Amino acid sequence: MGNFKLFFRITFFGFSVDKFEYTRECVIFDLLRIQLFHGWVIDPQNDELKKIVSSNASSYNQLVEKMIHHRQSNDENLSRESRFF
Repeated sequence: MGNFKLFFRITFFGFSVDKFEYTRECVIFDLLRIQLFHGWVIDPQNDELKKIVSSNASSYNQLVEKMIHHRQSNDENLSRESRFF
């Protein structure tokens, strides 16, 4: 049997550790009623990061894109915000 990989796209929604973008990789787990969890959590004491991440229930990929965009921005507020990622 060759290499087999599953890719899951986690979503940050509050402090939930069971939110994912629904992809074809999730189907088998749904059919078998297996709940998935991830370990990517936000430090509850980091209010600034909580505000940035929780503002629109961003996925990991969306946060990476947002960070890149902000770091390339000439807007000082956006540039400052990107340092919290």
